[in-house]
Amino acid sequence: QDSFGSSFQTARASVESVLRTQKVQDVMSRVSELLRRELFKSTRDLETLEGGLKKLPADWASKRPSYEKLAEMVNATVAEQVDLGERLPAKVIPGDVWLDMNGLRAQAAAGAGVTVGGRRVQFPDLVMSVLNDDESFGVQEGLTFGPIERAQSQIFYFRVLDARPASPPESLAEVEPRVREDLLDLRAYDLLIADQGAIRDQIIASGGYTDLYDEFQQLVARTGVTISRQAVRTAPGQSPLPAINNEKIREAAMDVVDGWDPMQLASQTPYEERVLTVELPEEKSLAIVVIQSQRPMTLESMQRADFRIIQNARADWSEDQTINPFSLEAISERLGYQSLRDTDEEDEEALEIIDEEPAEVG
Repeated sequence: QDSFGSSFQTARASVESVLRTQKVQDVMSRVSELLRRELFKSTRDLETLEGGLKKLPADWASKRPSYEKLAEMVNATVAEQVDLGERLPAKVIPGDVWLDMNGLRAQAAAGAGVTVGGRRVQFPDLVMSVLNDDESFGVQEGLTFGPIERAQSQIFYFRVLDARPASPPESLAEVEPRVREDLLDLRAYDLLIADQGAIRDQIIASGGYTDLYDEFQQLVARTGVTISRQAVRTAPGQSPLPAINNEKIREAAMDVVDGWDPMQLASQTPYEERVLTVELPEEKSLAIVVIQSQRPMTLESMQRADFRIIQNARADWSEDQTINPFSLEAISERLGYQSLRDTDEEDEEALEIIDEEPAEVG
């Protein structure tokens, strides 16, 4: 009653949600323990090298655990706990192609990760740590790493079969599909940029961008965002929006608003002056910004931001420093100090000779 109240009908949905969550956690715990045991059995007889890595035998490829068999064991364990019908909770994604960082980010496990040393490390960076010889994550080529978790109660285990640094392709056939995709993307981007004037005119004529949805299937709209020189957010104090928190978008929007009368409403500015397009060549896309309002700097907001302004100024100043500002070299330059006598090798030899002569007593 303390947690859900006295009425079962009112609390029923909450109770069922808690019970389902507990059941999922119990099943996940059993699966993790099963895989931990099986993976440990496969490596317990291997020699442990300095740094915690395992020495893999030459025939390890034939001895390493079969993911297909592990998936069958997981499915059997889950079936003992819950009835999923014909659905199989565990499946194997074969690693039969080379993947770079972009390819890793497109995988199902891309959002999964693990906390290492207080820092959240996601799947792509874990995989690439093998290539960088980074042993801090514990990922080793040929061995299974996991579990790494993602929201919605998903866990992943992965194995890096081979790794190689960035290098020219062995043949054109190896990169031909990607080259074709890149050429199509570049051509589409060129056409988009060539049409940006017409796109802007269409928005101005229709008073909005809804008509563009029929022409551009990949159009993504975000409304009610706040743009400043530092970030694009849904509201002040919120985390920046990664998709549109672009410096070019921020600078373009702020440069337009900076020329407006701070005492005038944005709606009093002609609509065509509030619509701008921003080319984003890195993303091969075009940003369309429609400014709905402005929020001029006030004395109160300036007072709240003064500490952050000082911090940013100090950070910018520190980045420009190439030498220690308190070193003799820096102080001498600021104060115009000059040494009246520089000691060179001849002076040092002369001093040594003088020191060797006996002192005269009068």
